[in-house]
Amino acid sequence: NWCCPETGTLKLNVDAAVHAGRVCIGSGAIIRDCNGTVVSAQAKVYAAS
Repeated sequence: NWCCPETGTLKLNVDAAVHAGRVCIGSGAIIRDCNGTVVSAQAKVYAAS
């Protein structure tokens, strides 16, 4: 469950995934304000070796 941060602050959530048998890794991040409004978000796939 996501809980909002204190008023006037931001909250950063990150996650990553590695798929067995594939040569890539995925990651994502999202920043929300105290109202739950998305300030910024990013997702990226990285080549793995």
